[in-house]
Amino acid sequence: MKMEQRGLAVIFVCLSVSQAGGQAAGTFNSIANGCKDSAEHRVADAYSQGICFGLIQGILYSDLDVCQPPEINMAQALNAVVVYAADIPTRWHEPSPRIVQEALKAAWPCPPR
Repeated sequence: MKMEQRGLAVIFVCLSVSQAGGQAAGTFNSIANGCKDSAEHRVADAYSQGICFGLIQGILYSDLDVCQPPEINMAQALNAVVVYAADIPTRWHEPSPRIVQEALKAAWPCPPR
């Protein structure tokens, strides 16, 4: 790949991961609407909806401190995140993974070890 093409590719990647509207990338604020739209079965911002889904799935499958019952589906997990986040709008400037993880832990805490 030529140097100019690499430079354009880097610029494209940087622009594609930035968020519009002054929302800092990586904060819950940057994906809040996507999570809510998904919970309400609306397709509006596929990027933030995908980030929200990915965070939820990743945490459900890898976090040993979240003990969701096997019958829990993605819609229920998404709803748990949206309801939790609605109660803490002053914290939406914090990292998305932190808010999503807290929401899932609150919904399905593990028994003491």
